[in-house]
Amino acid sequence: MIGNSFGGRGGGCHYSFSRDPNDIFAQMFGGGFGDGMFMNGGMDDFGDSFFGGMNRRNGFGRCASTRAPSPEPKQSRIAEFDLKCSLEELYGGKTKRVKIKRSSCTVQRPSETTLEIEVKPGWKAGTKITFGGEGDELGCTGRCQDVAFVVREKGHPLFERSGSDLIYKRKLTLKEALTGFEMDVPTLAGATR
Repeated sequence: MIGNSFGGRGGGCHYSFSRDPNDIFAQMFGGGFGDGMFMNGGMDDFGDSFFGGMNRRNGFGRCASTRAPSPEPKQSRIAEFDLKCSLEELYGGKTKRVKIKRSSCTVQRPSETTLEIEVKPGWKAGTKITFGGEGDELGCTGRCQDVAFVVREKGHPLFERSGSDLIYKRKLTLKEALTGFEMDVPTLAGATR
């Protein structure tokens, strides 16, 4: 007697045979190899003989999963790059030119293009600038990725930025702290006050 059962979504399947594998082989192929072929007549030997000893949990006797294989990952619609800016550039603004390479399914070599980014005074880390359709071709569809640049703030030797404020740190001597004093404080524009 042959029995079977199938699991639900993501479940497994199971087959069991209550007949001698020699009889099954003879019935399917019109003859057998004798009692020695399957040693003790068990299913383990049957599977080992024909399938090279494959693991029956994922091979002959049991299925680990009935789910379809997952699709290949799609190319992202947006290609993001960091745009490193100094505090001086974020304070006064600056035009930056960035070269990028674009791939196309119709051209073997990537083409190079230059994008111009107008850094505005006051921009903060995390500001995103997007150029529509300037990236790699998406498959052979004729459509191209958008290219986005995300502002990343470079470290500064004198200042730290906290929101819209600049923090300047200077160590004071005990005498300066107790008696008071005047000092020149540098600015991002280069002047002192």
